[in-house]
Amino acid sequence: MKYKKDGTLNKCSNRLLAKHDFQKKLTEKKLTEKHLDGGKHKNISNRIDEESKYRIIKGEILNDLDEYKKKYKNRQSKRKGLGKLDSYCEKKVFDKFDYIYEFAEKLKNDEKAFKKKNKQ
Repeated sequence: MKYKKDGTLNKCSNRLLAKHDFQKKLTEKKLTEKHLDGGKHKNISNRIDEESKYRIIKGEILNDLDEYKKKYKNRQSKRKGLGKLDSYCEKKVFDKFDYIYEFAEKLKNDEKAFKKKNKQ
């Protein structure tokens, strides 16, 4: 870690996901500030208010992780060297998470079917 002369910490985030999340929070903050001030965007309302709970539960609306994974190809093509390797490894990890989640869902469904067969 590097310190400036005045004693403050020079901190850098090297993870791609952290940078993406940080940028998103900055833009959201700017939009809400403009909205609260009554600036250009008077008619913009918060994203959560617009969307019904049914659409969120049904899965029509992507969460942050799904959006990040969806834009993977665009980010991957712009990277070179270690950055490309880093994003490739992130993709592998996210794919493994998806595989584990799907496997758990299948296992849960198999248990239900097994219980029904035993009752008959």
